[in-house]
Amino acid sequence: RPLIKGGKQGSPSDISRAHQICNTEPGWWDVAGGKLTTYRVIAEETIDAIAKDRGLKLPRCRTAIEPLIDAASNKYSGILPPPFSREAVEHFCREEWALNLEDVMLRRSSWHYYYSDAEAKARQVAEWMTEIFQWTPEQKKAQIARYSTCSQP
Repeated sequence: RPLIKGGKQGSPSDISRAHQICNTEPGWWDVAGGKLTTYRVIAEETIDAIAKDRGLKLPRCRTAIEPLIDAASNKYSGILPPPFSREAVEHFCREEWALNLEDVMLRRSSWHYYYSDAEAKARQVAEWMTEIFQWTPEQKKAQIARYSTCSQP
């Protein structure tokens, strides 16, 4: 997130977190500044600006107010990782497009960070994913090796 340089000098924490959306040349849009907590508002304003520039008659973007997920019906999203289970792995693969072992272990479930036996858990996840995706033994072995490499500190 590049900050917008203003006239005020100082540390990065002194720089304004205001954002700008600029069409600097045809087909190219720059989005700079903002705060992590306002990223959805910035995304909405960006889509609206592009639609207006292109002369598209679209309803206003609802990104800032549209829920990302229905928390009541999604037991796999939350602050803590879901319980370790085949059901969770199937959900991540079928509903959240997880395609790789590290995708499930690191990004979707965070199990890698919460279990001291993450390597063993990864091997079990690889077994389940092999059944789900019909991986060959070579593909499963490659997934485990890739996970082992990317999960090292």
